[in-house]
Amino acid sequence: MTQDLKVLKVADLELRFDRRKAKRLFLFFPIEISGVDRNGRPFKEHTRTDDISDTGCRLATSVPLNCGDRISIRLTQPAGTRFPEESPQEFEVMWVHPIKSGWSIGVHNIHGGRVWKVSFPPPKSST
Repeated sequence: MTQDLKVLKVADLELRFDRRKAKRLFLFFPIEISGVDRNGRPFKEHTRTDDISDTGCRLATSVPLNCGDRISIRLTQPAGTRFPEESPQEFEVMWVHPIKSGWSIGVHNIHGGRVWKVSFPPPKSST
């Protein structure tokens, strides 16, 4: 089974059994992440989101991180576009899962700022 097929199967299962209140959207945004890795070394890496929610995102990274680590995420500009530069926002690493190319991580926006410039559907009701 190819890695892409595995990702699609996981996404399908997550959608069917997702108990999260916030809706996730499978959108790819180019981002720059920075912080300090689990070995205490500063890093900066260009990557992309795999999915987003109004409170965080899932992304792949080659940087070894731990749950509880804090990283900065900044939206970057696709090649050939010119927009005002985005300020980085602080996120906490909520989970880390090894993948073939490094790690898939889930992060939560610590200060609740609007990062993605996307309108999300209202949260699921708790009934």
